[in-house]
This record gives sequence, structure tokens and C-alpha cells, in this order.
Amino acid sequence: MATSSESVNQLKDDGTEEMDVDDYIGGGSGGGGEALIGMKTVEAPDDGSNCPICLDGGGGGGEKTTTEAWVETPCAHRFHSRCLESWARVKLGTCPMCRRELTAAAAAATTTAGEDVHVLVADPMVADPLQARSVRVVSVTHVQPEQTAGEMPPAAGESGDDVVRLSFYDVMFVSMMPIQRLFFYEGAALPPFPSLVGSLRSSLAAALAAFLPLAGKLTFRAALGDVVLDYSAAAVPPGVKFVEAEYGSSDEISAFDAMRRLAGDVEHNVEAFMELVPELEVEQLPAPVLAVQVTRPAFRNDDGDDAVGVVAVGVSVHHAVADGQSLWQFMKAWSAAAMVGSPAAPGLLPPTFDRALIRHPRSEELASKFLQLSSPTLPEVTPLPMGVDMSQQRRRTFLLNAGEIESLKQRISESDAGREQLRNRLSTYVAISSLAWTSIVRAKSLDAADKVYFMVSADCRRRLRPPADKGYFGNCVTTCVAKAISGDLSAGSDDGLAGLARAAAAIQRAIREGLEVPFGNSERWLDGATATTPPVRSFTRSGSSHRYMAYETDFGWGAPSRAELATVYGEEVVMMLGAADGGVQVSVVLRRALMDAFATNFRRQLVASMSSLVRVLAVSHVLPDEVAAGGAWPPPPPHVVELSFLDNLQVSKAAIQRLFFYDGGSLPPFESVDRSLQSSLAAVLAIFLPLAGKLAYLPEPGDVVIDYSPDAVSPGVKFVEAEYSGSVDDMRRLASDDEHHTEAFLQLVPELEVSMLPAPLLAVQVTRPRDDHAGGGGGAVAVGVAIHHGVADGQSVWQFIKAWAAAARGGSPAGQGLVPPTFDRSRIRHPTADSHELAHTILHKMSPALPMVTPRSKPADMAQQRRRTFLLSAGEIQSLKQRISESETGGELLHNRLSTYVTISSLAWTSIVRAKCGALDAAADDVYFMVSADCRRRLRPPADEGYFGNCIAIAIARASAGELLDDDGLAGLARAAAAIQAAIRDELELEDPVGGAERWAERLAAIPRGRLTAAGSSHRFMAYETDFGWGAPSRVELVTVYGNELVAMLGGAADGGVQVSVVLGRALMDAFADNFRRQVVACPNSTVSRSRHH
Repeated sequence: MATSSESVNQLKDDGTEEMDVDDYIGGGSGGGGEALIGMKTVEAPDDGSNCPICLDGGGGGGEKTTTEAWVETPCAHRFHSRCLESWARVKLGTCPMCRRELTAAAAAATTTAGEDVHVLVADPMVADPLQARSVRVVSVTHVQPEQTAGEMPPAAGESGDDVVRLSFYDVMFVSMMPIQRLFFYEGAALPPFPSLVGSLRSSLAAALAAFLPLAGKLTFRAALGDVVLDYSAAAVPPGVKFVEAEYGSSDEISAFDAMRRLAGDVEHNVEAFMELVPELEVEQLPAPVLAVQVTRPAFRNDDGDDAVGVVAVGVSVHHAVADGQSLWQFMKAWSAAAMVGSPAAPGLLPPTFDRALIRHPRSEELASKFLQLSSPTLPEVTPLPMGVDMSQQRRRTFLLNAGEIESLKQRISESDAGREQLRNRLSTYVAISSLAWTSIVRAKSLDAADKVYFMVSADCRRRLRPPADKGYFGNCVTTCVAKAISGDLSAGSDDGLAGLARAAAAIQRAIREGLEVPFGNSERWLDGATATTPPVRSFTRSGSSHRYMAYETDFGWGAPSRAELATVYGEEVVMMLGAADGGVQVSVVLRRALMDAFATNFRRQLVASMSSLVRVLAVSHVLPDEVAAGGAWPPPPPHVVELSFLDNLQVSKAAIQRLFFYDGGSLPPFESVDRSLQSSLAAVLAIFLPLAGKLAYLPEPGDVVIDYSPDAVSPGVKFVEAEYSGSVDDMRRLASDDEHHTEAFLQLVPELEVSMLPAPLLAVQVTRPRDDHAGGGGGAVAVGVAIHHGVADGQSVWQFIKAWAAAARGGSPAGQGLVPPTFDRSRIRHPTADSHELAHTILHKMSPALPMVTPRSKPADMAQQRRRTFLLSAGEIQSLKQRISESETGGELLHNRLSTYVTISSLAWTSIVRAKCGALDAAADDVYFMVSADCRRRLRPPADEGYFGNCIAIAIARASAGELLDDDGLAGLARAAAAIQAAIRDELELEDPVGGAERWAERLAAIPRGRLTAAGSSHRFMAYETDFGWGAPSRVELVTVYGNELVAMLGGAADGGVQVSVVLGRALMDAFADNFRRQVVACPNSTVSRSRHH
């Protein structure tokens, strides 16, 4: 039994095992029928002819009757009504006689406005829809099982016969499209192509010896009227088809880069993916059940080593012999054979092909009926059309890290609706499914009363009685359909968490009921029972499972850079795969018009822990202004900026997010604000052109770069227009409250999708209040900015913001007083190590699964955190500096003039330590304070003043808790200030500030939990001077925080004051605030206030 918390069985009240639903999810292709259209009720045929489906003149169950209802299809073929409905559920809505489409889904996918819906659809296996192929087949060979790999498996329950009889559930998939999976591998570890192919072929031969039936054929036995998997000596030759192919043109750069782009782009190139998996000829039995394709870029190196840098491995398996669980079982064995030489390595399950394990009281009858329904013209098989127009469909991949998943589960479970409706512990699968389902529903224009459905394909191996063997190889899934009302899942009916909880409860209930009797529906299908099928546009399918660890498929040259499920069965599909570090990859198939809205809702729900406070009105993109750029456009190459080792330390961090509130009489109407921000953004991007590009991964040589080529810049920087659910006054209260409304702040800044490279570098969001439409201005507006931390530090962000604001005020983003940006990383040098090699080492240590990026640390639990802002006036700061400097302890310990930064840092640090006094041992516990300091002027030689990138170093001050808890408050403040001064002097001034960069993460990890306070930003960043033409902001906040205890400063506040924003555990904030104010109030003439009005 697994020991993972996700899969441990629990005992119910009656002592029986309660199974985690995640244990059963995945493996199927999806099923279920759609509502038939255009049917006409008719009389029974006068000539006494039989129903072509059941071959009977009477009822579908075989008993002749004169009352059986008949229907006629739009193509003039007549059947029993119940027979046709049963057929449609298996065949996805095709006519048994001519294969015309009979469902709304198929009609919508194959017609345009004004056309008759009853058209004949070209079979995708016969008429290739891809007109311009990118893949050229180089060779087609065959691989036979290795005869020395050990004893062949016995026949499946029929000793002496080298056949596997299909189960009643297998035959349902005889005419389904094959299951196709695609793996990309990249990097220097890839061997030369001939060696790679040789390894795949030899290991495939070894795996086939253990999975011998996969080397055989699917065969129709006319005498018995059944279909079997024949792996006799006559059926196995010539072996499994093995295709070697080339992708792209003969040009080395374009072919190589195009293939890497395929592997790295979150948006699927569906046509290319389909060319990278092998075709499986299934139209005529006997038919093969397995094929493999390996594809390289279409070039060869001049040096003769035949290295490829990137390769795609595609696998197709016949759905009649395998479900998803079976396929991954085979992939694990094959990769193990390639890695260690045996497909039966420790931890791998030997396959069991015996269909006798799949029992049903009417198994033989079911198998015969389903085979007749799905394949009436055997040995000819007409593969079911996909029913999907790929030109009207988008497919996209999202990556959720373990922290996001855990936070989502916790928030749903602890919500009011979650406590009320969830009967079981919330699993990863159900949590992600509810997130995807609600995001799809919210993306659609549905009435609140519309019914919506979510179909789960659940593995039944452990639910059968007796359970099937763990290594059972075949189809063993059942479908569970969750039902809900659109309004219950959408944001409009209640808070967002309530919708997620309702979706989760519906999915839990469907799985629970569906797995009680896994094949319970089968008998109803046999008897021709009717069922109401949901409209296709209300139906979402789920496939695969996060338990399939596709990224562990290592053939000896490392984990795949990308794994995808190429075949999908429907027009709305959600597919999961396990990813690195406990993450989950979610690939989504949707109609083209829905994907952007889905993506926005999907990401927003991950960070919103209560109601959805912001509604997206529009998403557009802003390109650099060619006129503002001057000179030739686009600028000449190179269009690449290589990242420094300091940049690579930040690649896996969350984006830097900043938020500005503006209000008052000078604020123009929202449309004018929007136009001004977009036009000025275009102008400033012409000066900061790399920010319009993408962060891209180059497998060879394994680097991450800023790519601002014309292709990478398109479509431009994402610009979101949104509406806050509150009024103008509500938004003003949000801007004035010293206690942060973290959930609202997070929704007022744009999402920057950084989990998969290539990734955007910049995004902007402008949000108006609900009641501030096209009026005459004078309302309120919030401007949110997100910048990828891999390309910028705080200094760089404010440099960009200043230039943008200058352009908006009618000036130039390169005007007087503004420093032009410099993106050249050559000035960032390590004093002893090779800077490029160090950058490479740090990159792959911090981001080992590129092009997927897994955030380094688990996100803070906002439910256990408070954020609050304090404002210190210039007089209070000066008085505090004077008191510390002139104190007895200050006179002894301080060797330099006390700066504003050190003064405020010592005030915050001591206040935090005092708030923790009950949890610290004053004598034994050390406490730490981390300073992040700009190094531009400290490097030797100094970096350019306008250097745009990461150029910060850390210094860590250390003191005993007792020293800062001294009864004499000034003594504690002076000791804190002296420790911070010493750390800055020793680590940033006396030594090269970046000399120990490769050890920073280890130093921080060694600090005991709960003892480190980090300082971010600077009082030198004059945030309150950010004027876009309608005055200074009323509030500025740093929305992204990196840690559980943080102190962030901003300058530019009224009359030389400094804003101090503090992040702390919920239980500590009140005590901190009391100590913070108490130490400031001790200053003569102090005016510190609880709120931070400006």
C-alpha cells in the first residue's frame, strides 16, 4: 500500500476502507453521448425489415415486439429509437449505415453558418487535415520482442492459445482513435541520433518481451464473431512499427529552434503535435496495436557527431487494448529497460492481460452487443471522427506547483460552503478539477439556471470485486458525471470559494456513486435504457491523472522537457499529468473564443482566497511604438540578452508586482486613462524593448535568455482592463486602510504566467470601480504592474515606471533626468569564478526542470498572515536617528553615521523580536535580519547607472535575541543598528558584494525557521512621485512578498516621510504594531499615526 498522504486508505465508520478518489482517476478516453438532432419518429417498416443495429424487427433486447418505436435519421436510415440512442452513446453520434454526424457537437464542428448540418465528415484517419506537413519520414522499420529477455507471459486465460479475448469494456473502444502520447527531450545529455535510436529500439524489444501481446495484432475471428489480441508467431511479424523522422526545414537554426519552441510553448501547436506521433492503421483488422516515432530536427552537424539537441518521442497504442493507466505502465517498463537494462526492474508491476478479471454477469452478451454497436462491418473498422474542428479549438498547458495546490485545497475545505458540502477529504484531483470546471463555466455566457456537467474517467482496478490485479493491462475505467447549475459555480451567485466548493462536492459525489458499482451503467446500455444526454456545450471531460508521473520517463538522457497527451476525445477536455516537485500539469482543450477568459479565471482563482472582487473587462496587447523607437524597425539583431548569474537566482521566483491607486478631481474618465496608459506604454517599450519580449529557454547550451526578436515580441505586452466589485468609495477605503486587503490587492495586479518558458516579462492591469463608468472623471483607478524577477530588481522596476510616467505626462521616456536603460550583462562579473559557467550552474540548480519552472519556495499562507503599512514622518525619523546615535550604547557600537535605512530597519527588527519574546530564549536564540542591497556602484568596475537587471547582494545581520530585548529600548535599537551596519560593511563594502552569490541560498536555508526577517525595497524608491498626468498616487504597495516576515520601505511620501509595509504572522502583528509605535512615540514631538493617509 502506498504511504503517500494522497493515497493512504482511510477507515469509514463501519470499519471498511475509504478509498482516496485520486487512486481511481484517469485511464479513460472519455465517453458519453450527445443529444441526437434531426430525428423523426416513423412507423415500423412495412416490408418487415429488421433494425440494422439489433438485426431484429422488434425490441432492442432481442424480443420481437410490435410496439417498438422507430426513428428516421436526416440521412433517411431507420432504426429502433433505443438502439440508435445506445449506438450514439458508444459511437459519439454517427449513423450506423453512412457515418454521417447526428449530434450537435459534430454538426457544429463540421459546418459553417448557412450550411445544412447533416453533412458527411471526412475521416481523419483517411483524409489528413494537415495540408502542409512539417515532418518528413526518414525510415520505417519494425521491432520484434527480444527473445532473450526472459519467459514470455502466458496466454490470457486460454492456455495454448496466443490470444487475449477482449473484455466487454475493451470492445467499446475498437473504433476509437488511438491513445497518443508525446515526449520532448532536450539538452546536452542527448546522445547522437543513431545512438539514441539504437537505445530506443533495443529497450523497446526488451519491453515487448514482457508485454508480448503489444507486438501482436487486433484480429477479427469471423467464425466466432469476436475480436481478439493475437500475439501468435504468425501475428507478431514484422513487429512494432518504428518510424524515424525529421522535423522542419533543412536549415539548422530554424529547424532546431522551431522544435524547441514546440516543446516550450504553453500554447499547443496541435497540427505539429499530431505529426510527431505515429499513425496507427486501425481501419482494417488485423490491425497493429502499438507504434513508435522518434523525430529530430531536420539537419545534421558538420562535425559528424550527429547530436540533435532536441528530440520528440511519440507513442500510439490502440485504445481497444489499453487505457491510460496501462499505457503509463508500459512507458515505465520501456524507460526502465533503456536505463537499467530490464523492463522488470524493482518497483515495476508485471503486466497481466487476463480479461477474466473483468467480470460481469452478462459479460459475453455485453461484449457481443458492444462490438456489434461499435463495429458493425468487421473486419472493416471506421474510426470514430473526433467531432472537433481543430481550427476552432485551442489547447494550452498550465502548471500548478505543490504550494498552489495545497493552498487551493485548504481554502476550499475551510470555506463555509466547503465545511457544509464536502463529505470527504479534498483530494488533489478533485481540487484541480473543480478549479478547471468553474473556470470554464465562468468563461462562457450561460444563464444562471443552465445545467453544466463534468465527466471523470476513473480507474476501477481496485474497486472491482474481487479487485483486478494491480498490473492489469487493458481498459478498466468507468465514467462518473458530476452535475451542477451554472449559477452555483459562477462568480455571480456567491463568493468564488463557494463555487469551487460546490463543484468539488458535485465531483466527489459523482465519483463516489460511480465507483460503488463501477460497470453499473453497462447493463442499462445493453437493455437499451434511455438517458438524457447533456448538451455538448455544457459538457466538460476530464482525462488522464496527476498520478501519471510522465516527467519521470527517462530513457537515459534525463527527464522530458515536455510531455503531452496528443489525442483528445471531445471539444472541452481537461487533462492532468504529474510534474516535478509535487506539481501538476494541466492541459486544457477549449473553443478558441473561450481560452483567454478561461486562463484569466483559472489563474485568478488560484490566488483569490475569498470572493472574486475583480471582473476582467478586456485583455489586449501593447506593442512598442515604432516612431518612438526611431531608426530602423525592428532593430537589427541580435535580439537576445543573456542572463547573468544574479538574474538566474531569481528565474524561479514569483513576479515583482506593484500597485498604484489614484483618485481625485484631476483623474480623467476611465477611457482616457486607458488610452493614455496604453499609448505611453507603447512609447516606453520602444526604449525598454527587451521587456516586450519573452524569457526563453535554449536547451543548447542550456541557458535562459531574454528573446526580443519580432516573433517573441508579438503579440505584445498584456494589458488588462478590469472592474472592481466595490464602489468609488470602496476603492478609496481600500487605498487608505493601513491594514492590507491582500486578496483584493492580488486581484488588482495582473497575472504573469511564469511557470513555463517562454514566459512574458511584463503585464499591466488598470481597474476602475463598479460605479465609475464613462463619467467625467474624478473617481478612482488602480494601476497594477507585474515584471518577471528574472530580468529586473527593484531599482530596475522603478527606473521603468519613472520613464513610463514621464511618457504619459506628454514627455519622452528618455527625457531629461531619466537614465536610459542598459541591458548588457557583461558588467556583472564574479570575482573568481567563470561568470557564464556559474550562471549555468545556478540556473539548473534553481530550475532543474526547464522549460518548466517550479517556484523555489512554498507560497505563504495568506490566511495565517497579516500585512500592514505604517508611515514615519521626516521629523520622527530624524529624532529616532539622533536618539540612537546619542545613546550610551550607540556611542560605543556605532562607527558610522546612522542612515535612514539602518534606523528604520533596526526599529522594525527590534519590534518584531519583541513581539516574539514569548517564543524566544533570550540567552540562547540568535535572530537574523537580511538586507538586499543595490550593488551597481559597489562592483569593480561599477555597473552602468542605468543597468537594467538584477544587481543586488545580500547581507545578513545576526544578534542574540536578548541583546535586542534589553529593557533599555535605545540599547536594543543601537545593537540592532550596529549589527546591520556591520553586515553591510563586511559583506557589501569590504569584500566583493557578489563573490558569495552561489552560497546565498545555502546560508538562508541554514537559518532556523522563524528567526529571519527580510528587508525589501528602499526608501530611495520615490514611488509617490509616479505621476501619469493626473497627480501623485494616493497609495503605492509592493504586492509580491518573498517570505513570511518582511519589512518593505518606499520613499516619496508627504514631506520626506517613509512608508513602511510589514508582513508578519497573524498572531504577531498587534504586538509588533504596539512595540513599533511605542519606540517611535518615545521620540520628542512624535506624530506617528495608526493609519497611513498621505
